[in-house]
Amino acid sequence: MNNQIEINQKLGFTPIKQEEVFSLSPKLKELFKQLGEFDVHFKEPNQVKVDLASNQKLIQGSITLPHSPEVIDFELATDYLMTNANLVTMTRLEDSQVWGDSISVSNVIAINNVNELKGSLTYAVSHSASESSLLNTKALDDANTVLESKVEERNKHLAKIQASVEKIDPSKHKI
Repeated sequence: MNNQIEINQKLGFTPIKQEEVFSLSPKLKELFKQLGEFDVHFKEPNQVKVDLASNQKLIQGSITLPHSPEVIDFELATDYLMTNANLVTMTRLEDSQVWGDSISVSNVIAINNVNELKGSLTYAVSHSASESSLLNTKALDDANTVLESKVEERNKHLAKIQASVEKIDPSKHKI
């Protein structure tokens, strides 16, 4: 039970039962089973970002990886047979507990079959770690700034040495 509370806090919502979502389309269960290495949590839809066609249902949720801080929020609009779908994925800001609070929102991807949808979701998750670490840490920028500063210091020092011409001692150099 404690673990479920921690997950709910990380997600920022209390997940709904997967069966409720899978009842919207028989192919949804097949799709999300293919994402076996990820944990998928569904939520009650709100804050709609994707365009819904008249025959489509809205599904929202988050994908997490076990033992990883990344959270990828997603919004999926699809029809009963999943003949078409629209997908939005959002890499969540580090430590944010608000669904949709994201570093970047992908373009809406129009999808025509289940395999494309699996590929799109997998791609979003696989790129989340690099995206969040590049945007949430300044370590690379700080290291670059320090390096540039050291190079500049060294160049100034060498310029001073080159500017002072050594005097030639005639007694040491016989012609």
